[in-house]
Amino acid sequence: HGVSPSASRKEGTQLNHYPRIHFSISVSGTECLSYRIEKKDEIRFAGITIPLPNDISQYEKVYGKFWKDSARNGMLKRLIDLNGNLDSTICGLISDVEPQNPLYHLAVQTDKLIPKDMSEIVIPSAQWIVFTYLGKKLLTYEEANRRFFTEWLPFTDFEAGQIAEMKVYPAREVYENPLEYCSKCEFWIAVRNELRR
Repeated sequence: HGVSPSASRKEGTQLNHYPRIHFSISVSGTECLSYRIEKKDEIRFAGITIPLPNDISQYEKVYGKFWKDSARNGMLKRLIDLNGNLDSTICGLISDVEPQNPLYHLAVQTDKLIPKDMSEIVIPSAQWIVFTYLGKKLLTYEEANRRFFTEWLPFTDFEAGQIAEMKVYPAREVYENPLEYCSKCEFWIAVRNELRR
């Protein structure tokens, strides 16, 4: 993991995981997955929402256009202004409340009054696995989910929490250059510990 056993048990510690190498049509497990575990109380977001197709491979096409449209019409900046802190984050959030009808939200955490043209999204208290990706490149939900479910989850005592998953970006970078990839992206996915159920 890159840290001592005692330090690895502390919440929020950045850890590394190398999945077992296995051979099939392709080789996986050769790229490091940097992650940490976070426990969060209920989180309240303000955001704008669109429905997603049931085919995850089509997500990028739908939310990519939604992101670009929201950048061009000023909605991304309005969301960040609502949060009021450029050193905070903005996220693309997929809620799993109704798995057959996935929703995508561009959202920020806030405790302010939510404007009428935005929605309130409340995510219950949960434990999260947070994967950190660096570099100005696209991370799709399809790729992030593939790595989570095939390279990380099978080798842990966790199972998917089926609450939400989100890609989290630095608000300042989005505010200043909303149509460019950010230097950092975190993929958050809710989990629960199988051993404690």
